[in-house]
Amino acid sequence: MNELRPLLVVIAGPMGAGKTTFYDAHLKEAVPVLVPPVPHQREAKLREHRSFAVEDLVVDTELLENATDAGYATKVIFISTEDPNLNIGRILIRMSRGGQSVPLNTIPESYDELVKVTHSSPEWLKRAFARELAGEA
Repeated sequence: MNELRPLLVVIAGPMGAGKTTFYDAHLKEAVPVLVPPVPHQREAKLREHRSFAVEDLVVDTELLENATDAGYATKVIFISTEDPNLNIGRILIRMSRGGQSVPLNTIPESYDELVKVTHSSPEWLKRAFARELAGEA
């Protein structure tokens, strides 16, 4: 009998880019568990050997390696906008609807952090990111 491997989906991007919106619209039905950026919760989910998604500002490469070692298939999805001011607007709308608030002055910093981390990421992650941008994934 051929068993399907569990799937770990990492959704990375700056605050206000639309990570949760993307998850709700495109992944929630197939991967119904979304784990917050809390390392011990992620490691506990890995031990369950069931598919789940995580969202964070950056890609936790150690989590990806641990998941691969545990037999998971992995997928990284980068969500971003072209300008951090769009992220601020998205967060203001979310806050006006009673959603999660964040200090608005931290948004450009999280946007810049993604760019910085992407440039300092392992080569395999840079290649995967480039393939995603080119539509070759």
